[in-house]
Amino acid sequence: MAYTNFGIGMIIATQGGGAGVVNATVRDRVSGGGTILTADGAILGDASAGIGSSGIDLGLGRKFRDLADLTGSFTKQFSTFLLHEVKKFTVTTQMRGSGRAPAGTGIDDDCNLATYFHAKNALLGAAGFTGVLLPSTPVGWRYKPTSAVPCTAKIWIGSGTSTYAIVLYDLYADLTISAEPGNVGIETWDLKGLVYSTNSTETFPTFDYQLQSSISAPVVELAAHSWGAGAVARGFESMSIKVANSITDTKDSNVAGGIAKKQTAREITMDANIYTESTAEAYDYDRIKATVAGSDVATFAVVPWVGGVAQYVSIGAGIPQLAYKITLNCPDHLDAVPTKIGGNNGVKVSARATAAATDTEMYIDFM
Repeated sequence: MAYTNFGIGMIIATQGGGAGVVNATVRDRVSGGGTILTADGAILGDASAGIGSSGIDLGLGRKFRDLADLTGSFTKQFSTFLLHEVKKFTVTTQMRGSGRAPAGTGIDDDCNLATYFHAKNALLGAAGFTGVLLPSTPVGWRYKPTSAVPCTAKIWIGSGTSTYAIVLYDLYADLTISAEPGNVGIETWDLKGLVYSTNSTETFPTFDYQLQSSISAPVVELAAHSWGAGAVARGFESMSIKVANSITDTKDSNVAGGIAKKQTAREITMDANIYTESTAEAYDYDRIKATVAGSDVATFAVVPWVGGVAQYVSIGAGIPQLAYKITLNCPDHLDAVPTKIGGNNGVKVSARATAAATDTEMYIDFM
């Protein structure tokens, strides 16, 4: 009996040809192509989740159609195979920028994940975000909502020459961002897609995660969270933001397997335990019964701090690009429940990001 050692790793990239067109570079990547780097789409997971604390969770299944039971019994017969399907594919990562430290004072493009953190850029695209130049100071790159762009991923499971490789394509993502003070922000990417191919004869490749593994993600602290009348500053005990994209199976005779993945809707929600503030103590309870759209913005920034100085990439040479800022425009209160945070008043809030202009309900800025 010869057991094999555990190993799992993956790469992911946007499908340049759109839905139904696998990314051939990802599909064809093998160990003989050299060490897999960040530029190849390598993504390093958080050890709190996934198979073997890898941050990667994967489950495949069989879609089938039953034949009639054996005559005179309830005995099932071998089913008719329809589709090799993705039951579960979740990637959990620490929230941060690329870690790039420019030789001179940072410029906007130093914060562009499409250039310096390829897998994160692809995952954001699959969750329905596109990158644009940050229209304000400090320098940075903004990700704003748009139609989701599918990705291709390749996952290797095993070790040595006893490696099972799986190629998934037409991947779309729901994204949950969890921010806990005193810890790093956590991103959970819940991906839905199709199986393109599998191969049981590949060799497990060598991965080098570079800046993903050599520079720490920033801690949620001094986040300057503000939300309410007059943009009042009030901290949160916990914060969870979910970007939910409705991805439906659509029948199409002209695609592989006869099933295509289509985005039909998007909703961005927030659940948080937030301190109340004496200058606007009734704010959340009043907004529950609002009959007019609000204009308030909920925003917070997660930035490395050194000697009391916020480490934005623009402040000088050699500062790694790690900081990010999240903005939810015009959150529409859904629930407000009184709570106690330590010895202080708080409120457990559920809200939905809204906007009067297309694709402006949420921003993620890397700075």
